[in-house]
Amino acid sequence: MSENRQHHLLHVLEHYRRFWGAVPNVLNVERGMPPQLPEGLAVLEFAPTESRSVWSYATCGMSTGDQFRPLEIFVVTREPDRSQRDILAMAVHYHHNVVRLDLHHRLRFGRAWQPDSTCSHGFLTRPHLENPDLEWMPSTPAGATVRFLWMLPLTENESRFAREYGPQELERRMERASVDFLNPRRASLL
Repeated sequence: MSENRQHHLLHVLEHYRRFWGAVPNVLNVERGMPPQLPEGLAVLEFAPTESRSVWSYATCGMSTGDQFRPLEIFVVTREPDRSQRDILAMAVHYHHNVVRLDLHHRLRFGRAWQPDSTCSHGFLTRPHLENPDLEWMPSTPAGATVRFLWMLPLTENESRFAREYGPQELERRMERASVDFLNPRRASLL
């Protein structure tokens, strides 16, 4: 791995730590699952702290740092769930091999988000429940500004609604309804 790549990964890690405070567990992503993932990709597992009551799973190395619009994503759960590593690895694979992901993109997980979950899709949105400064990491060693987006789990109906009526309308309705985003068995908003 190049020195620039190593510096980029360290900057991403430090950006998460600046907001989430904890030292994460590093969940390695095996090269064959799925294929064609970026070198050095890991998923970071952040346990709850005194100031944060949730578990966070975040990509570290989804972006290469020198690509156009570099991106990292994270998902949040109430309970520890290392299967989030697989969902994030799938999203990274999609980002590098199908279409470049960005704000308001939707993904199909290919399975339930968590056991018995009603959510089977992801929606890339701004990190609404976090410090707003988490969304942007200033310049990396390669000179890029990296964006950090929350992959919000959606039901199939919610994902379809976002496609038909627009992501902003979905976000407005979710905000008005005070949706419990961390409940894997929540009823669909629509």
